[in-house]
Amino acid sequence: MAADALLTVNNIEVVYNKTVQVLRGLSLTVDKGAVVALLGSNGAGKSTTLKAVSNLLELEDGKVTEIDIAPEEVGVPRATLYGWMRAEGWADAPAVQRVECSLETRLVTLIAKDAKTGGDFKEIDLLGRQMERLARIGKYEQTGREADLNPAIEARNAGPKKRRPKNFLSDEQVEQLKSAFLDGCFKYQLQ
Repeated sequence: MAADALLTVNNIEVVYNKTVQVLRGLSLTVDKGAVVALLGSNGAGKSTTLKAVSNLLELEDGKVTEIDIAPEEVGVPRATLYGWMRAEGWADAPAVQRVECSLETRLVTLIAKDAKTGGDFKEIDLLGRQMERLARIGKYEQTGREADLNPAIEARNAGPKKRRPKNFLSDEQVEQLKSAFLDGCFKYQLQ
């Protein structure tokens, strides 16, 4: 650890509800006096990192080896942080949101990778399609329209309704059916 490190985090992992891995292998060091920003898209793990470092989330692996911050330096009492956690329901995220965050975190990790393999590109494509499906589910939950889940339904239902033609039989077809029916009957049935 550096002599003037304010925060040192080694290989932390966070798993929500023992199913969704949100952070994997995160290590960082923040020096005293440094100005640091966590950047990333929605679900990349920025808030989860801060919650894990603040001991608001249980770590699956790794550890925060150094926090050299006096409560006065932060200006926010620990009780206030816990109050925010309860008020905002940080630990109560619905399953769809947890899955979405996990997918997005993995997608961002793969996109940021310098040397991508063919498997990485396939996974990026798959994750993108999964994110699209989750967006459809979210829209469906808001509107209740089945077309939000499957855009093909809207296209199918957009045009005028066609009436199915009734079974029209010509006189010749009627005679053929009658003949086939009578040929299949027993003599007692014809009396």
